[in-house]
Amino acid sequence: MSQIYAKMLTDGNGDLIPQLYDPETGSFVALNAAQNSDATIDSGANKSDSVYIGCGKHFVLYMSSGWDAADVAFEASPDGDNWYPLKDDTGSRITATVSADDAVSVDLGALALAPVNYVKLASVSTSDSSTAVNQTAERVITIGFKG
Repeated sequence: MSQIYAKMLTDGNGDLIPQLYDPETGSFVALNAAQNSDATIDSGANKSDSVYIGCGKHFVLYMSSGWDAADVAFEASPDGDNWYPLKDDTGSRITATVSADDAVSVDLGALALAPVNYVKLASVSTSDSSTAVNQTAERVITIGFKG
């Protein structure tokens, strides 16, 4: 069973700042601070490596300049080992329509991603989210998120 560590700090104005422990970095992170993590899709592949997002609730994807035409779908994991396609309550896969060099807000998927600890990004067809699209070179997508 995982444990969650939290603490409260005081800023210069005497206001309390709640913080959670980030096991990936080994440090405490302010709950309201925006963070960035890179998700890398290898050349010839269609899924990124695992990215710890620590139950962030607001997301933006900063797309790679060479992104091959495809949407981004999400895979979720509670532990970084077991992965599931992320779907909404109607059974539709959570996707984002993206392009090279874009910053894309993930509004519709944000609520679905809220209880997720780890995420992978999947390059999928713009017409069918179950069809993988391999990227022709390594692509680094920066995920901006905030709790």
